[in-house]
Amino acid sequence: MLLFNICLLVAAVLTPPSLRWLYSTHMILLCLYQIFRKDWLGLILVLISLVSLISHNIWQERSLVYQHQDYFLDLDQGCWFTSGETVLETILVKQSGGGAVFAPCHAVAEVINGRPVVPVVANPRGDYRERYAFAKGVDAVVYLYGEVAASDWYFKSLSHFPSWRFAYSIIKGDRSGWSERDRWLVNHLGIAHLFVVSGLHVGFVCVLALLLSKVIWLMLPKVRVLGIWRCHLDALLVIPLAFLYAYWSGAGEPAIRAALMALIGFSLRAVCLKVSVFQVLLVSAWCMLLVWPGRVLDPSFWLSFSFVALICITLKRSVSVGRFIEMQVLLSMFAVLLTLGWQVELSGLTILVNMVLVPFVAFVWFPIAWVALLEGFLFQSTNVYELFDGALVYAYQLIEPLLVDVPTLFLISLPSLQIKLLLIILAYYFVAWLPKRKVWLVMGCLIFAVKQSSEPSTTVRIWERASAEQSIIEWKHERGEMYYHAQDSTKIGDHVIALNVIVSDVARAAIVNDWRLAILSEQRIAEKGLLEAMSVPVIHLQPSEKLYISFAQGIWEAESSDCYQLLNVLKTVACEHAELLESVLNYSQLETGGLGVRAF
Repeated sequence: MLLFNICLLVAAVLTPPSLRWLYSTHMILLCLYQIFRKDWLGLILVLISLVSLISHNIWQERSLVYQHQDYFLDLDQGCWFTSGETVLETILVKQSGGGAVFAPCHAVAEVINGRPVVPVVANPRGDYRERYAFAKGVDAVVYLYGEVAASDWYFKSLSHFPSWRFAYSIIKGDRSGWSERDRWLVNHLGIAHLFVVSGLHVGFVCVLALLLSKVIWLMLPKVRVLGIWRCHLDALLVIPLAFLYAYWSGAGEPAIRAALMALIGFSLRAVCLKVSVFQVLLVSAWCMLLVWPGRVLDPSFWLSFSFVALICITLKRSVSVGRFIEMQVLLSMFAVLLTLGWQVELSGLTILVNMVLVPFVAFVWFPIAWVALLEGFLFQSTNVYELFDGALVYAYQLIEPLLVDVPTLFLISLPSLQIKLLLIILAYYFVAWLPKRKVWLVMGCLIFAVKQSSEPSTTVRIWERASAEQSIIEWKHERGEMYYHAQDSTKIGDHVIALNVIVSDVARAAIVNDWRLAILSEQRIAEKGLLEAMSVPVIHLQPSEKLYISFAQGIWEAESSDCYQLLNVLKTVACEHAELLESVLNYSQLETGGLGVRAF
């Protein structure tokens, strides 16, 4: 029943506006059917889900008119203000190393220096930035590129140790002290999940709390005389410590989710109710969606529950000897599959590094960092971490050449959604085969399937249409970096391509500038027929669509982010955009004799 209610909440968010009448009709029929069957518990759960949807008003139409107003941020006071009327309430400000939710300033007259910004309004059917704002439950999001969020470094006496910037990231999630080389190395090794506060770190706290509970249970026999069972002691230690750590680390959603799982699981265990871990996951997921149904668009929401479910399946099906090693290997393989489309390359030692670092961080680095904080707070000394830092730096200096020089695993840069889903479903299916030995061969084949045979081609251009009202944005790849570029036309090789047509005489501009391709907006779509009659192909990018243009082995390649096809028979219009662009870049010289538009 809980799974059914989760599906109801997910469907409410994903249902397009044109089919909402169908969703509402099904909800009415479902409630009548449960009344007919006298399934009162199921009816109550469904009504709770519907009350959550109505109270949050997730179907609210968000107007884009107020986007054109002037918005300002007061970074000192942590608030925002605008020059006119607006319906925005909360704005999420994302900076390098962190983010914070800003509320409207109460005393606008006292704000002297405000930073002008352009907020991206939440929209469940917009681009990735609009969907991100909707998933976080805020009205808009603002990205401050190139700026570092203010750090609350406690006990600055520890900051001079070379490894403390990583230790502080492990326990607090603050990466403001990292250099660009640190970020590259951590991403290259595939261990970024260890340096952000997530459910994994709350799991570390729970494990340490259980160890402390065991020590108290063995060393203080009087606890048993008080009528306290071991399950009661576990709950009394694990639940408060999990929520205290989640709050201290910034109350991030992954930490809150893990703390909620600990609350439900250990509470049921304390009252002697035996339930499966999957039921605990369902209750936790349903509660999180009741608080804000828009979380269904947050990838981290699904990753948290899917990885916990994977851990449970692995521990249940693996043999007792070496099951933790098997679990680590499988989780690392799944992490490689999930990086498809996010990272182009990974170190060949990714799985091995994760197998070594995860237990090392959980049982050594994480508790020592906490001991160092307590030592600094109570005794104003750094003796413990000084010894640990010396040993850690010495060990790293020995293995650093191996970490940097190991061969790189190049991944498929733009896998389709169908390929990713197929690989993940197959991986989950093969986990069900445990403890059979052939599962490792199959998982290895899956990892090999996502590997490219050679170094990937360089993406030289990215064309993006962020929303319906924005013009085409171009990103250029030069000297290893991507540069933002916004202009009326661009040139790829000898081909002149019109990105944003603003001239009044389109025909004259096409002839004078020798356009080989034109990208039109809705305002100029009426001129599509004229340009096509002049042998100028036209592409109309959809909102949130991206075109990736790369050059490899003397051939231009183009891929669209919105291209979906089935056996090359059924395909979306975005696939035709990529095919048309490839034909223009590779074959236009042959078709027109090198004259381009002048052949007309």
